[in-house]
Formats: sequence, C-alpha cells, structure tokens
Amino acid sequence: MRVAIISDLHFGFANTSEREEDSFIQGSEAIELALEGGADLILIAGDVFDSRIPTQDVLAKAMEIFQEPLHAKSSDIKILDSINKKRGEIAQAPFKGVPVIAIHGTHERRGRGLTNPLHVSEKAGLIVHLHCQTIVLELNGEKLAVHGFSGVPERYAKDVLEEWNPKAIEGATNIMLLHQNIDEFLYTGTDFKSLELADMPKDFDLIVNGHIHWSCQAELKQGGKFLIPGSTIRTQLTKQESEIEKGIYFFENGELEFKKLESPRDFHYKTIETEEGTPSSIVSDIESVLKEIPKKDKRPLVKIILKGSLKKGYSKTDIFITELGEKFKGDLILRIAKNQLESKSVLDRTELLSKNVGRALSIEERGQELLKMHLEGVNFVFGIAQDELLGILSEDSKEIALKKIKEAIKIG
Repeated sequence: MRVAIISDLHFGFANTSEREEDSFIQGSEAIELALEGGADLILIAGDVFDSRIPTQDVLAKAMEIFQEPLHAKSSDIKILDSINKKRGEIAQAPFKGVPVIAIHGTHERRGRGLTNPLHVSEKAGLIVHLHCQTIVLELNGEKLAVHGFSGVPERYAKDVLEEWNPKAIEGATNIMLLHQNIDEFLYTGTDFKSLELADMPKDFDLIVNGHIHWSCQAELKQGGKFLIPGSTIRTQLTKQESEIEKGIYFFENGELEFKKLESPRDFHYKTIETEEGTPSSIVSDIESVLKEIPKKDKRPLVKIILKGSLKKGYSKTDIFITELGEKFKGDLILRIAKNQLESKSVLDRTELLSKNVGRALSIEERGQELLKMHLEGVNFVFGIAQDELLGILSEDSKEIALKKIKEAIKIG
C-alpha cells in the first residue's frame, strides 16, 4: 500500500495579504503530487486550516482542493475495523476515490463539544477525522492501521497519550499521526516537559508528527521510524525553513520517499551584524543585501535579522525601513527583525543595575543614575547642571524642570 503523507497546509494563512493564495496553491500541488505519485491513501498530520473558524471563502477553497482525491480513480481500500470510532461515524464518500485521513492540529483545536473545521470537512464527506481513534484498512490482502492523536494543549499531551495508550494492530502496518511539540526538535522553555521520542508507543512502523514546520526523520529506539514532514507553506520564517525544501512524503514497504513542491516562494534568511551601528549605516547594509536577492516572477520572501548594538544615543525605533519596503516591494516580500539588536544605552543601563546589586542605593537614586546616563547619551547641553535638573525631577516638580530647561535653551 502506497501512503502519501502531508502536514500543516494552513489553508487561509496570510488571508487578505499579498500571500493569501499561497497556502491553497501549495496545498493543491501537495494533493496533486500525492495522486500523481500513485497514492492509495493520503494522511494529513494536522493544521489543515490556519484558523479554528475559517471564513466561508477559505472553507470553499479547501473543499475544492479535497474534491480532487474524492474524484480520483478509486484505490479500492476497504474498512476492516475501527477503534473508538463507530463505523457509522466514518464518512464513506472518501473511499470512492483516494481516501484522506486527517487529524486536527493546534490551529483548529476548539473547546469540548465545539465543532472544528475538520469535523465540518468530515461531515461534508471529504475526509476521515481521527482523535484518539484508530481505523484499520485493507487493500489486496495488505492491512494498514492508522492511529490518530489530534492536537491537545502541550501541558496535557503526555497524560492524554498515556490514557489513550494506542496499541499496534497485529498483522498490519501501523502508522500513528500526532500534532504536538517534540522536545528533541523544538525547545519551548516552559515549566513542563513536552512529549519526547521515548514517549512514542512501541511496535509502530511509522509515527508522523505535524506542528513543526521543517522536515526531519529519526529512528526510534523502541522500533520504527519517526517523521516530521514539515509544512507545505512557510509561516514561521525560521532559519530551518530557509534551509529545508517543502514537500510531501510517500511511505511504502517500510521506506520513506520525499517529493519536492515546486510552487513555494524562494526564501532568503539573512543576518546583518553591526557593532555600534547608526540607523543610516544599518539601512545601507540592508539595502546592499536586498540588491543581491535574485528577482523572480513570484516575489521571494526575505527575512533579515539585525544583530549587535547601536551607537550610543540611538534606539531601534530610529531605524526607519518603510522607504526600503516601498523601494523593493515589487521585487520581494520583506520582513525585518530587530529583537536581537541592542541599544548601547540600554546595555549600559543593564550594566549599571547589575553593578549596583548589593549596594544600598534607593530606587530614587537608581532612577537618577539612569536618567543621568540617558541625558549623557543624547548629549544633553542645555546649560543647566544635570544634578540640578535631577534634583528637581526627584521632587516631582515637572513644571519647574520644564521651566528651567526652557530658560537654559534661551540662554544657550
């Protein structure tokens, strides 16, 4: 049995933006690749939709895409059994073509008793949805058991998985779909542990995890393969996403095969490091990088990470990139991250507070020290002694301080 594996389609991502069609274009190509590659069954490991309550337009486009496997030549797969899911709850229409089995992810998860978009898709006869459930299939005498563990809050994932406690079906190829963080691949820094590879059930031939947007594989110590297919669309714009191609996988006779998607935009991830840079020098460096990006019919994504420190007296808000965005908007889609860029004055203030740890400085005294450093950083030359101004402000005499500054300016 040839199984196509897809994850994180995120239909509706970037809705109303310049990228609003990308998720559908790439999702459609993924389904087409699966069908052209001879898939007997398509599995989707969560986050089919980008929103818990997608718009009608998003639902309509997704349903149109899922019509393709529905109307494809039947793979003749039959349902043998199901666990925790009544046979009457299983949509029969998908088995007239190439069936799609999916779990919901973190983006689609809703409260208990509320309908999510995967439930809607199942009611429409487009897919089979699983959560803590198993469906056993048969094709030409070969049995395949698909176990589905839809996304749950990370804090409870280990407990819910242990309570469900899925068991491999004897005599069948066993595949489990889940949609969670896995500690070895994505550190969250929370006060609770995410699932680990050691938590995966034993005796499964393949365990497929969605949620993480770059693809990778591992061999499980308890037996079987572990696969993260990655997303079909770039939503997080991480370094890993810039280095790893988007695509789908096929699983057949115990082996994995990767097929690349051709429709995703090129993605360039660049880091610009500066030491005591000025806003103008940083903007100039950004422009130099952007000029080197190859032009394409489909505008590439470019993410620039600014890293290092600014010259004393400047802050991140002084870096104006609007004009750059306008200048290059016809050639690329630009994102600039400043969170790793430090203001020298901010660093100095942090050092001051660190040095004063253990000293008997009052809050007022520390505040005065910080203000003094700020005034020095902006070259305060109003002709009034800083200590005098600080003393006035410490007494909460803002009006008097303003008056003194105005008088000093006139004198200067």
